[in-house]
Amino acid sequence: MLSKTKELLSICSSCEEVRPRSRSHNYVPKNEILYDFNCFTKDIDLPDYDIAVVGTEYLSPRHSIFVIRKGYSRCTGNTIVILDHTYQEVFSCKNKLFSNIEILFNNNGKPILNTKVSVRSTKLKKDNVNVMIDISEGENDNSKYGILNGYSSNTECIYDVEYLNLITGRIENLEIISMKKRSQGYFTSYSIYWTNPYFNNSRRIMIAKITRHSDMSTLTVEIAPRVDSAYIFAIALAINKAFKMECY
Repeated sequence: MLSKTKELLSICSSCEEVRPRSRSHNYVPKNEILYDFNCFTKDIDLPDYDIAVVGTEYLSPRHSIFVIRKGYSRCTGNTIVILDHTYQEVFSCKNKLFSNIEILFNNNGKPILNTKVSVRSTKLKKDNVNVMIDISEGENDNSKYGILNGYSSNTECIYDVEYLNLITGRIENLEIISMKKRSQGYFTSYSIYWTNPYFNNSRRIMIAKITRHSDMSTLTVEIAPRVDSAYIFAIALAINKAFKMECY
């Protein structure tokens, strides 16, 4: 168990558990980390209020790091697992056969949502691609949780999605941005930004970050407090699926 924990920590550069002083979400408890808060992305901050898309039960209570990787789920038997920093499984995922659909399951085996990815080259430049990702409830095809529209070129990758926030009852927006590093031939990380509609979308906060590792399948997902973790996991899985479809 100890060796597995060390393995996870080396993959995600994570730390020990974050312990909030209170149950309040009005701060990011980076100074509460028992080991070294520098392993967290300093630019990530909490939004002005809760962002709940799939359900309030999935709101992240603290600044957290997770890993998405290949592995056997003890809860569902699926072959993609999502682990927290203590190596505990929090979700699992499976690819639907003969499709570009991935389904996210909770530990009770219930399908929470699914993503469907479509990729096509643009007419102007074959190296540029347009991506559309539907995020639907359970195993349905209803795009209940929004549609990500993305554009990828040799130098940048940008997605945006509109969703209904269950807390405010308003349509809000996320933007996902990645800039390709010159030393690497692929996009390695994606920053997720939230804009506050009550400030005429002028208040922009980075609420999550997705990092792809060299095996192209392992992802580190860092999430701020007050953010729907299931929704961020769906975005991470779908973007990585689109990336693989672009490559192959």
